[in-house]
Amino acid sequence: MSNDEKYPFELKVNFFASANFKRDTEVPASIEMQINSEINISEPGFPVLQVGLKVKSPDDSPLFFDVHLIGIFEYQGDKQEYDHDLNVEYVFERAVFLLWPNISQIVKVMTAQMGVPPLQVRNPTTFGSRKDLKEKI
Repeated sequence: MSNDEKYPFELKVNFFASANFKRDTEVPASIEMQINSEINISEPGFPVLQVGLKVKSPDDSPLFFDVHLIGIFEYQGDKQEYDHDLNVEYVFERAVFLLWPNISQIVKVMTAQMGVPPLQVRNPTTFGSRKDLKEKI
């Protein structure tokens, strides 16, 4: 079975629901922080699948950001109702990788525009084990 048959979804649109950035007057030249990330799935009505990605720096960080991106996917296969397990698998295996570059890019560009070295934000699938991440979705 090819990946196209296994995951018959199409990305229809993605957009930033919110993007908030602020910095202290003094920001250290080197910043290390624990970034919180969330992945949410919403099944608002078949065949639409909504995926939300959110990244947030700690509230007390000298460089703060909180970014929320939403992707709207449409199921293109033969099923006539949601298959939640397939939706979770698709989000974990494909959707995050389609949407993540938008989050990463806005954080890099905005931090650079704030006068600090561009901040690299790792993909949330690199945090912890794959099993733990799937359970959070």
